[in-house]
Amino acid sequence: MSFDLQNRQRRLFVGGFAAVVLLVALVMLFRQFNFFRRPPPPKMTWYYDLKTGQLFAESPNLVTPIPAPSMPELIPAGKRPVDYFSGVLAYVYACPSCDEKGRVIAYLETYTVEAYQKLDALARFPPDEPVPPEIQAFQKGEAGVLVKRTQDDKWVERNSAEGQQLIREAVREACPTKPNAPRCFPQQ
Repeated sequence: MSFDLQNRQRRLFVGGFAAVVLLVALVMLFRQFNFFRRPPPPKMTWYYDLKTGQLFAESPNLVTPIPAPSMPELIPAGKRPVDYFSGVLAYVYACPSCDEKGRVIAYLETYTVEAYQKLDALARFPPDEPVPPEIQAFQKGEAGVLVKRTQDDKWVERNSAEGQQLIREAVREACPTKPNAPRCFPQQ
């Protein structure tokens, strides 16, 4: 009887040890092949100059519109620089590649004047104070975001039914032969 108990304990110990070794090996394998890691965020993203129709690269964390290469060096007295900003976020896709000839601009994105002003105020808001509710929706990108295709005249709210349809169609039309075309970023 005691011999049977010892055999059972020995089998449990060996089985448990084998399970731990297998688990450690799996974790090491996953870490080796980066299964747990997300790709790093892009260091640059594409923006579109509304005045020239050209793409240019900038930091991905900017609130648009931003200064574009076509912006005049001198702003007339009494005018706000933001009135001359013509750089908007561009959603660019690989069709078939991300090089200059292979990339396609699906749609553009910018903020309304009200959202821009609130986000600008938020940037100067003391970090230890709670964000007022009227700014929170803009902070999360739930309000004040406009989208359009490069050839469209009219901007529409991103979160509206029309805006969501525009995005779906623009991405699908940007690369009809490659339904899951990856988004392009500068220096890829």
